[in-house]
Amino acid sequence: MALARRMTALVDFLIDSVKPDVVIVHGKDAAIPLHSKGISAHVTAVPRFSCGWSQSDALALGQRIRRECGATIHSSRTRLAGRLNSGVMRRNVINTEELLARSTELAEALEDFLTLVPYDNSDRIISSRTLCGVSFDHAECARILIANGNFTSSLGILRMQYEALVKAVWILYAASENSAGKLISELNHEAAIRADKVPLLSEMLGELEGKAPEQALVPLREFKEYSWKPLSSFIHGGLHAINRHSKGYPFPVLSHAVRSSNGLLILARMMLVILSGDPRHSGKVSSVQQRFADCLPNLAPSHNTSLQATR
Repeated sequence: MALARRMTALVDFLIDSVKPDVVIVHGKDAAIPLHSKGISAHVTAVPRFSCGWSQSDALALGQRIRRECGATIHSSRTRLAGRLNSGVMRRNVINTEELLARSTELAEALEDFLTLVPYDNSDRIISSRTLCGVSFDHAECARILIANGNFTSSLGILRMQYEALVKAVWILYAASENSAGKLISELNHEAAIRADKVPLLSEMLGELEGKAPEQALVPLREFKEYSWKPLSSFIHGGLHAINRHSKGYPFPVLSHAVRSSNGLLILARMMLVILSGDPRHSGKVSSVQQRFADCLPNLAPSHNTSLQATR
């Protein structure tokens, strides 16, 4: 149909109402009216919609859109963060973007704890504090990867975040002075060999029994019980990685991963307070935890919400 005879009122209404970030149209000709209207959405033209589509075609289209309109999606997240800051949808996180926006706010609220001065400069305190910082870095990387659609890699990072935090707690409460010193040595071949001779993660958790506060130990044990095996599968290219990467990630799986990462962040901040030796900051962690309860794990984890059981 000639351009002059095309009626676009319905499409205009939809775009004005929905305000999409991306519009996929059938053919380059269909993109012309949208470009002429100067809409802010990214317009992607594909040669067909009615037939000939496969799963690989759909995945390729998704990757193309991600490459072409990364900036557009970023601006959408910025707008979403603004809505959350103004109080809209504060307690009802319903999709991945909202959950990531709340999680970013949580991380920003916890940044001040990184500036707490350690109680002393002993190997034990410094190495434990450093691993808390490593755990925080992993949490940020996991959020970035999920935001970019790299879900499989983000779940591998989540296990790294957990391991760094477990080792931070173990160094403070259970490691010998010799073991703590190994991990703070100058990096060279001999020191690396010595540092490798530390207990496995399960052994660390066992050694923490009766030494670390239950408030920290209980969630670490539960994480190990419910999420360790599936996360190991993502690390080593096992069934979970192959299945999810090929068939997709439902929101409950991503939600559980992000909330678990946020819960580990809270524990890391509690550790930073303990490592500072200043109890005046203890209440601040609890306050943040209450404010961001909507993006944290449930207080009573269920096997049905684990990475392994969620379908």
